[in-house]
Amino acid sequence: MKDKKNRTINDEFIINIFTQDKWKDIFAVDNYKKNLYKRYKNECATNSSYDDPRMADGVPIYARKKIRSSDVNRKMHYNSFKQISRQKADYLSKNIVVNFDETFYKDEDLKKLKKIYDRINYKNSLTSIELSLMTYCGGWGDGFMLLNQDKKDIEIKIYKPWECEIFKDYGVIYKRIKTDTNTTIVTNYFVYTKDKIYEVLLHNEKYKIISKTKHTFGDIPIIHFINNEEVEGNAEWSICQQDAYDELKSDWTNENIQTRLSYLLATGVGDISSNFANMLKSSNTLVLDENAKMEYVEKNVNVESFEKNLKNVWSDMWSASCCYDPTQLSQMKDAREIQIENFYRQVEDDGNRTELFWKKSYKKMDDMILNFFKINKLGSEGISRTFHRSMSIDDMGKLEAFTRSGGILSNQTKIEIAYPLLNPQEEEERINREEEERIGGEIDEDIENNNNEEENETTEQES
Repeated sequence: MKDKKNRTINDEFIINIFTQDKWKDIFAVDNYKKNLYKRYKNECATNSSYDDPRMADGVPIYARKKIRSSDVNRKMHYNSFKQISRQKADYLSKNIVVNFDETFYKDEDLKKLKKIYDRINYKNSLTSIELSLMTYCGGWGDGFMLLNQDKKDIEIKIYKPWECEIFKDYGVIYKRIKTDTNTTIVTNYFVYTKDKIYEVLLHNEKYKIISKTKHTFGDIPIIHFINNEEVEGNAEWSICQQDAYDELKSDWTNENIQTRLSYLLATGVGDISSNFANMLKSSNTLVLDENAKMEYVEKNVNVESFEKNLKNVWSDMWSASCCYDPTQLSQMKDAREIQIENFYRQVEDDGNRTELFWKKSYKKMDDMILNFFKINKLGSEGISRTFHRSMSIDDMGKLEAFTRSGGILSNQTKIEIAYPLLNPQEEEERINREEEERIGGEIDEDIENNNNEEENETTEQES
């Protein structure tokens, strides 16, 4: 086989892939994304770089260091990284429906296509796969789907952003393992070309092909799903705000603890307490009455300022991520339609952008599915997907309010709102068939009754 540059893709070509310098840059990006995964997993950081918050190793607030051994060092952390990435996935990918254009395919071909896609969905639980892929996109900017040949069926697997790379003529899947020295290295690689799968093993600093198999997808069976043109995650955009929120919460907690300890020290150390109390008074740290009871703190503690800063950082965090503030949902109970639209506008604009890139990836997926089942002559132009949004509001309540006000909706619209996983067109046709059968049955019954009545009248006349 030859690639676009007329290079022969053989064993030598595959081995030379891993001797190229570009892998250093690839692994550097992978390490950054893998470190961000510590945020998602709520793992403590080993070290961090505050000059560039994007390069933080894990959660920076977990890397706080004491200036003195006596300093209080409580570490507060709200896992906003996970919240943001999951919110994107829940909103956009919970109800992705496959549609088939009935005007594009013949009835026989249409039945065949639906049967194939139903079987793929049943075997792989596509909804959960799409939900995980969108979580990766919302957090890290991309994710990968692998179509794997499983006898006469297709098995679908997904890979995290730091487990795969795809190029023009081949794709590589790799996983890291921990060594005895607690470092991670890659030893196994799987290279996918347009017709073959190579398994490559790294042993004693040498690469060796240990297996080769063919596949019939007609293209590289690794599909890249991206969040946007920059391949950045929503959660990445607000890392500065996430860290600022954690630091504010931590500083406030430590301030209160330190104040309480100072008070206990000032009131409970006997002769030393009076000297220490005078020192606290002169520095305006504490205001103590004659009985040495603390009334309030004057220095470094301003509740109003703290709450204002915390609220601003919290709001900026969701805005920078193109997400909605979940604490505001309680205020949406009696909201008007225009208020609801404005609330979701930023989320919707961001979702529309991601949807465009995902549809391009689905096109590649559909082409390979048709090629695998040897029905590629049908073409994938008649296959599309609808991304039904999953809003945290009562859609049925909106529908009831609309109909009570005199509004009329078609059956397809009602089905689409009430049951987003159903195909509205198919469901309406099913309803119409049932209605025709019911009406036809009633007409037949009326005709039979009329015939019986006529027979009875004829019998009476003869009598």
